[in-house]
Amino acid sequence: MRRPPIPLILPLLAFTLLAGCGPSDELRGGAPSVEALGREVVQALVAGDTAALEAFRTTEHEHNAVLWPRFPAARSGDPVLAWDNVQMRNAGARAEWIGAFRGRRVRYDRAECSGKVEEYGSFQILRGCSVTVTDLDGQRAWTPRPFDRVVRMGGVHKVIRYVEVD
Repeated sequence: MRRPPIPLILPLLAFTLLAGCGPSDELRGGAPSVEALGREVVQALVAGDTAALEAFRTTEHEHNAVLWPRFPAARSGDPVLAWDNVQMRNAGARAEWIGAFRGRRVRYDRAECSGKVEEYGSFQILRGCSVTVTDLDGQRAWTPRPFDRVVRMGGVHKVIRYVEVD
C-alpha cells in the first residue's frame, strides 16, 4: 500500500492532534449542586476572595463558545460584546456583594433557584436563584441574590454572573 506524500500527512496530523487537545464543550470547575454553589459563594464573599468567586462563574470560553451559540441572541449578536457587558456588570456587582458580606458573621442556610428552568440542549439555565443566610450578630435570616442565574451542564453548576445589590 502506498502512503500519501508527506505534505498531505502533516496537516492531517496537526488537525487530529489539535482537535483532541482543544477546549472542550463542557463546564470546568463549578459545584455539583446549587446548594454547594451557594455555600461556596457565601464563603468567598465573607472572605472577600475574588479568585474563588470567579472560579464559580462561567469563563469567557464557556460563555462565548459553549453557551452563547445556543442562545436565541446568538443569531444577531456578538458573543464578545455580550461577554464584555457581562464582565462590566459582574465586576461592579462582585465588589458590592463583597462589601455587603466581607467580615460578617453569617451562617449559610440554603440556596435555591425557584424560577423557570430554560433548556438549551446540553445545558439548562436555572433562574430566580438566591441564598439564605443568618446574620449571627443580629440573629436574623437574610435572603440575598448575589447571582440570579445558574448554568447546569453535565452535573456542574456555575454562576452566569454576579448581579447588583438590590
